[in-house]
Amino acid sequence: MFVTTGDVLTYTRKISSVTLDLTKGTEDSDQQSPYDLFVLTIEGQGFLWHQIRCIVAILLLIGEGKEDSSVIQELLDISKNPCKPVYAMAHELPLCLFDAQFDGLEWQFDELALKTVILELQEAWARHAIKAEMIRSMLGHLEPQLPKSVKGQASWLQTGVLPRNYTPLLQRQKCESLETRIACVNERKKQKLRENECLQTTPCENSM
Repeated sequence: MFVTTGDVLTYTRKISSVTLDLTKGTEDSDQQSPYDLFVLTIEGQGFLWHQIRCIVAILLLIGEGKEDSSVIQELLDISKNPCKPVYAMAHELPLCLFDAQFDGLEWQFDELALKTVILELQEAWARHAIKAEMIRSMLGHLEPQLPKSVKGQASWLQTGVLPRNYTPLLQRQKCESLETRIACVNERKKQKLRENECLQTTPCENSM
């Protein structure tokens, strides 16, 4: 959280819907594959870009078995955990803000502009789909050569340096609290004000 003013003390977020849907890959099979994709859709109000990345980072740790699902309730209980544990946010690449709604507005679309956007998106999809299929073909030839399979499809989603030994979230070092950050910002403002007052009261010295 970036604090630039000292007059904000309450941050309210409202989640109205959360869904996690499996998007099957190109293989026609009822069994799950490491190449299947899951789509997390969160609907709410007052969300921040980095906040979603933090949510996904926690879900990834739970999915890997490093954290229990109960850690979510623990982190949301600010009486027990007033400060956020230190952890890296999930990668921003899969994150997309879309379908922003505003009450009382009815969007009007220009047909030509809409057609242009659709054509550009279709072209982008085709380019990425071709590259994805080429890579899948390469993997299809290389993976059978290993005696034991490896799975690195999701490792890049966790940013930062992964430690050799995992430390549970609730045992980690904590970030500064919101109140501490606001106090620091206010102190810097006061210090800057004192410096400006000092400059204004100090007479100028002219040198020949």
